[in-house]
Amino acid sequence: MRIFFDLKGLSFPDCSGLGVLLSCMRRVRTGGKRQVLYSLQPKVRSWFIRNGVWPLLKPGMTHRPYD
Repeated sequence: MRIFFDLKGLSFPDCSGLGVLLSCMRRVRTGGKRQVLYSLQPKVRSWFIRNGVWPLLKPGMTHRPYD
């Protein structure tokens, strides 16, 4: 199973926030969605909870631009 994250609408002041999100992407493959939601930083976690879905990238995309 492949899980992709769409970062549209999210901004990170530096690469550390993006690094946390990418490490959570690795965990979701082994630990499940619930574990990852609790592992994400509060701003990112609340965005996923509000939207209720894991947004998808278009086929072939590996990331989205972020601020």
